[in-house]
Amino acid sequence: EAGSGPYTMTQFDKANNQITLERFANYWGGWENPSPVEKVVIRWLAEPSGARPLLERGDADIAVNLPTTDFAALEGTAGFISKRYPSIMQYYLAMNGSAKPLDNVKVRQALQYTLDIDKVIQDIFGGNLIKMSAAVGPGYPDVYPAAIQYNYDLEKAKQLLKEAGYEQGLELTANMIGAMPNDSAVLEFWQAELAKIGVKLNIQQVDYGIWSTAWFNDCTAATAPNIGQISALGVGGDYPSAWEVIAQVYPTPRLGGGKCSAVYIDNPKLNDLFNQITNTTNLKERQALFQELYNTIAEDAGAIWLGQGTDLVTMRDVVQGYQYYFSMGGNYVPLTKISLTK
Repeated sequence: EAGSGPYTMTQFDKANNQITLERFANYWGGWENPSPVEKVVIRWLAEPSGARPLLERGDADIAVNLPTTDFAALEGTAGFISKRYPSIMQYYLAMNGSAKPLDNVKVRQALQYTLDIDKVIQDIFGGNLIKMSAAVGPGYPDVYPAAIQYNYDLEKAKQLLKEAGYEQGLELTANMIGAMPNDSAVLEFWQAELAKIGVKLNIQQVDYGIWSTAWFNDCTAATAPNIGQISALGVGGDYPSAWEVIAQVYPTPRLGGGKCSAVYIDNPKLNDLFNQITNTTNLKERQALFQELYNTIAEDAGAIWLGQGTDLVTMRDVVQGYQYYFSMGGNYVPLTKISLTK
């Protein structure tokens, strides 16, 4: 549509949420593909469940992120190719470390032991979430397992709460802001687990605009009315860099330490590590600093790592030449490389 690409947008059907592209034979980049696709229709479906019937009828060739049940139903079915790819997204339960009682590191550490991540991944995400052993998913470069790994252990959680002075329990509020798939199911599951150790979790729906203004723009999440101390959060990078993901969730010097980071924790050691990583070009030094950074983040326990997302791509087996691009995720389809067999 900018006038220099391999395809021209020839129709915009707003009513049906679709566009039509037609191949531009004189594309300046040339056509290495001997059998290019001449016309492409891209549809955005209001109901994701409508994609599977389109594939089965042959009315669609590629579908990105089918509902997990539909993806599973077509996986291994003759005539279809199904692939899972690590996505740019990570999902967290981010804690406001400036708000009581989460300003106490022992409380944050206790909460880390209260969620059975393996069960969440299998039962809620249908296995379509990649377990994280560090603050960033394993699909990114510069990711090394943290020295501390929290497992599901309610007795350990109770002990830490006792040490923090909350032996009789406490009350927390979690925000659902629409930034994470299955957020309601995850929080309700966690709510039941926390109740076993005397922690009451209130779950509330919060408008994303109101939440982001308080949490990030005004830095008032600790005192803003109707904003809970915990948020179900999804974060992804614009390019494949663990650094960019970390800088959105954890305090960085460019954001004034813990001010307005997703976890509101001003840890001088984290700030110093960020500065050191920024100032080194030595790969071995950088790796060692990243390792220390992941260890420090885990010890500080500012967010529960739910997992790295996946993009689910289902194609009819007539599609040839599809390639997944991590930094662009399932939103990118390399049309110039794709051919359709008969």
